[in-house]
Order: sequence, then C-alpha cells, then structure tokens
Amino acid sequence: MGIGAWWAATQAKRPSFYCDTPKAFISGETADLPGHLSLPELANTLNTESILLMQGLLAGKDYVWEKPDSNRTRFGEAAMRLQNTHPELVRQFRWEWRKHCTGRPEGKQKVTQEDVNYVLSEVIPVPNDNRLQPLFEAAVQCGWLTGIWPSMKVNFTGKHTPRDRQDHLRVVLVALDGGFFESHVEHLLGKSALFNGFLRSVQPPGETQAAGFGQTDFLAYCPARLSLALISCKTTPPQLEHLEATLARKERFGGRFAEAWLCMENTGGKNPDDIRKQLKLLNIKGAFAEELPQLLQCQ
Repeated sequence: MGIGAWWAATQAKRPSFYCDTPKAFISGETADLPGHLSLPELANTLNTESILLMQGLLAGKDYVWEKPDSNRTRFGEAAMRLQNTHPELVRQFRWEWRKHCTGRPEGKQKVTQEDVNYVLSEVIPVPNDNRLQPLFEAAVQCGWLTGIWPSMKVNFTGKHTPRDRQDHLRVVLVALDGGFFESHVEHLLGKSALFNGFLRSVQPPGETQAAGFGQTDFLAYCPARLSLALISCKTTPPQLEHLEATLARKERFGGRFAEAWLCMENTGGKNPDDIRKQLKLLNIKGAFAEELPQLLQCQ
C-alpha cells in the first residue's frame, strides 16, 4: 500500500512524505515538499478523539464516554486521603457497606431486587467515627447518597423502575467500595503533564457490544510519544485473563504503538516485584497508588 501511494505521487508529481512513527517525517522525494509542521508540532495538535478516529472509531457512533465530574474527583481525593491515613477504618466501612448493599461482606458485587428493597428502608450502618464524615458528604455531592450525617441512605431520586434502581445501587456500591481509586486516578490525569487529555469509561453506545470491546477505564493521549494509552484501574492485581484482554483492547483503540497501563491501589498481599516482572513480560506499564503522581508527571 505504501509503495502504491509513493508510485502514484511520483506519476502525479505530487509531494509525499513517509511518517516514521514515532520518530520523524521523511520526504518521499516525489516532488518538493511545501512548508509543513514538524512531528512534535503536529503531535501537539492531536487529542484522544483524533487518535481514535485514525483507528476508524467515531465518537458517538462507535464509542461513548462519561463527561468529567469535579464532584466525583473530589470524592476520590477524600477517599484516598482517608485510605492513606486510616486504612483500617476504610476497610471496616467497606466491609459493612458491601454487607448493607448485598448481604455479603465478601465476594462478587451482585445486586438483587431484594437488596434494593432493604437499602431503600434502612440507613447505612457506619462506624462511629466522624473521620468518615467528609467521605459521606462528598458522596452526597455526587448524588449517590442522601441525608444528614450519620443518618444517610442511598439516593434513588429519579430511579423509578426496579431495573433502574438495581442498576443505580450497583453503581453506588462500586463507587463506595474501591471505586474511589478510579476517581483518584481521574484527578491525577487532570494534572498530568504526560498526557494532554483523556476520556473516562469508554464503551460501545447503548447495549451493543458490536464494537468489539466493553468498558475501558481511561484512554489518554501522550504527544511526546505520539501514542494512545489504555489505562486500567484495579484495587488489586488482576488475573492473567484481564491483562491479556487489556493488551488486545489497547491495539483496538490505538494500534501497534498504543500502550497498556495498569494502576493498582495495593498489591493484594502479593510480592510487588513479582507483579512488576509479570507486567514487564507482557509489556504493560504498572504502578501502585503511591507511584502514580510521579509516573504521570503531575503538576
């Protein structure tokens, strides 16, 4: 295809250039080149959406994403501050929270209609500790909870059907059970000098999975590398199956030069060096919570 384009430009006596990604533009010497942007200058004019468009993915048609929400990032910061200073308090709350929403303090985060009925009628059981108050008040600003500390409930305003309430409870359950780490990463991406922009919760529009991918935590564009990064956030290191799916998805979004990132809240009791070795073998950039500000070049 490249040779055919060069031959056509030669016959038409039209200028051409070859893009030696991610290094430089090289003239095809089919005609004199007019003035053009250098590769770094061009890279800075691109963004996440334009990189996706180059892969044949059109916003709205092939994918949608969640709009930025300052309340959500403030919640993430409040939760991470509490996690860093009082991890045992957070662990106790998350245990009680899962039990309140699903009847199961451990295991998968499944929600039934019976769970919804219970949560509708009962206030959230919170540890008797006012250090949790800023976290709950931030959750109120996000529209997830309602009430006055410490007598608070899940906010179901505008959720009228059983399906809507189940879906909403599932969202709130995840948000207050470790989902704050993803909001924390969103906050850091907003301050990153490495990436010039990002999209959160990228997924196919509607119910269809025809685009060949599910939900992706973040896609971010790095001008210095002229590449897209797919960023996955996990509370603990995931299984190999998730890592392989991440690699396949990053090529779907950004092509051969795209990068896969894995941001982890903690090690899950595993040896961090073993985790890093596995990720390096798979060519995935890995970072734990405390390493992210430096890695993302936060300003």
